[in-house]
Amino acid sequence: MVNNELRALVSLLDEPNESNFLHIQDRIFKYGAEVIPVLEEVWENSFDELIQHRIENMIHKINFKQIKEDLYDCITNTPTDLLRAFFLISKLQYPELNYDVIYSKFNAIRKDLWLEMNPNLTALEQIKVLNHVFFEIHQIKANKYNLKSFNLLFLNNLLDSKSGNPLSLGLLYLILAQSVHLPVFGVDIPQNFILCFSKGLSKTEKSDILFYLNPFNKGIIFSFKEIDMFLKQSELEKSEKYYKPCQNAELLILFLNALKSKYLKDVDKMRIEEMNELIEMLENTVE
Repeated sequence: MVNNELRALVSLLDEPNESNFLHIQDRIFKYGAEVIPVLEEVWENSFDELIQHRIENMIHKINFKQIKEDLYDCITNTPTDLLRAFFLISKLQYPELNYDVIYSKFNAIRKDLWLEMNPNLTALEQIKVLNHVFFEIHQIKANKYNLKSFNLLFLNNLLDSKSGNPLSLGLLYLILAQSVHLPVFGVDIPQNFILCFSKGLSKTEKSDILFYLNPFNKGIIFSFKEIDMFLKQSELEKSEKYYKPCQNAELLILFLNALKSKYLKDVDKMRIEEMNELIEMLENTVE
């Protein structure tokens, strides 16, 4: 019954009147993701460019709505599923991405780290093990020659090429660390993305930080003084936020703003609006 109703609505996608078409589209959207196979079938069998264009836009909007809802769940659930959130942001660009495939590749790294990790190790020793597994065993590296590459932002490209930019590399490193219960968090300082090692997974104040590390430089460890020096050299005023751990939502906002800057250059209005929508949603979850 539902399938027949959907097909009846989809058969009207060649409606020439834009106002009438939008009404038809709204009715189709109420069926959610179940309409996608029907739309794809019609697209494959249609030679009408208008119908194909409308179907492509509708599928994109349905997928975006689902990604937005899933991303909200990732951030508001406890604990936050940052790997799935990273996957969902990547899925914005690559709609056909399969989470099971992504997780399998990630889990191969995690298993090696889990086998090497020992709870009796000091914080510095734990990071040394993490760096060994991440950079030496799995050969994941910083792409310092193409920092502005749009594709380096996405999780699937990072796992396939084993090469990333400061944001993507840093987030994968953080997710991997937290997956074996290491208290590693993101820190957003201007023009950089670094991590910190805290006294515990629930410790997120500056006073709880043991040291900082930079995954984009093979996990090198440093202290507050290096941040002081960087801010001074960059002629930036000191701010507490440059030393404190970020919330998970704030990390994802960094990614969305990076994507938005690309869409701004391309003058892609639809994508810009989508990024703004997701950013606003995440900002509302920041405490």
